[in-house]
Amino acid sequence: MSTPPRPPYDPELKTVIDQAFADGMPFYYGIDDLPTLREGASIGASAEPTLALSPGSTHKERTIAGPNGDIQVSILRPSSFDATKQHPAILFYHPGGMIMGNRFTGLTALAPYLDLCNAIVISPEYRLAPEHPAPIPFEDAYAVLKWAGDKFAELCINPDRLLVAGTSGGGAICAGVMLLARERGGPKVCGQLLVAPMLDDRCDSVSAHQFEAEGGHWSSRSNRFAWRCVLGTRWGTPDVKDFEVPGLVTDLSGLPPTYLEVGSAEVCRDEVVAFASTLWESGVQAELHVWPGGGTISLYTCPMLMYPRKLSIQDINGSRST
Repeated sequence: MSTPPRPPYDPELKTVIDQAFADGMPFYYGIDDLPTLREGASIGASAEPTLALSPGSTHKERTIAGPNGDIQVSILRPSSFDATKQHPAILFYHPGGMIMGNRFTGLTALAPYLDLCNAIVISPEYRLAPEHPAPIPFEDAYAVLKWAGDKFAELCINPDRLLVAGTSGGGAICAGVMLLARERGGPKVCGQLLVAPMLDDRCDSVSAHQFEAEGGHWSSRSNRFAWRCVLGTRWGTPDVKDFEVPGLVTDLSGLPPTYLEVGSAEVCRDEVVAFASTLWESGVQAELHVWPGGGTISLYTCPMLMYPRKLSIQDINGSRST
């Protein structure tokens, strides 16, 4: 089947993508690429780049017990941290398609909120597929939410101002964790922020076909590969749990206010739009931004996209001044 017409990339983004392909970036990823991808993600894996963007902020690590073993957690505190006060907090699930990355991947995008919102940032090392298929990554991630909820006082977190956030595969984790929290009566959060989230394992939308073999940073073929790693033999079958594939859920009532963003020129565009529609149909407040010409990697890093994201985080956690 021929590739249908598709929206063009933003010219600046296209220059970056073209150079990446010229430098040897594959058009799509498979199992043989995982070691190299993971090695690349591990280079410089530390909190230092994030701390450099927020002078005076601090980083510490905790190890917590999870259902599948210990989970490493990074905690960043703003320069204005006061142990006698309660602070807003962001629980962040890192990108990487649930198959690569670590708790520091994409963390620099959270640096502005340390100072802007006086927020604590928590980022866990959830286990990755295919070595740890679903439900393991989701259960790890939920365990960290539950731990944070049990430790509000110790962590100096305002229990009314905990936000969960995730990008790409971390967006799938984040949305899944909210469904688990709804099912299990888990900790309440003030909102969720989903950036270019993977939500639908079927990969059969218009945008999935538009970016079948070449999706900039993440093609539809790469997306299917990641979902196969996550779901194993259950991929593409009805034998999946709601929290494992949030885009298949038809009733999203009871979820927190949600901010979503996605690029017009990327694989997950249509499933994100559909998820926003289902939220509205379910009576949930949601805000959706579709960035013209944007692709997945641009949403991690583009400075001009930070403004509406900042305002939405401030609105959700109540920290915007009036």
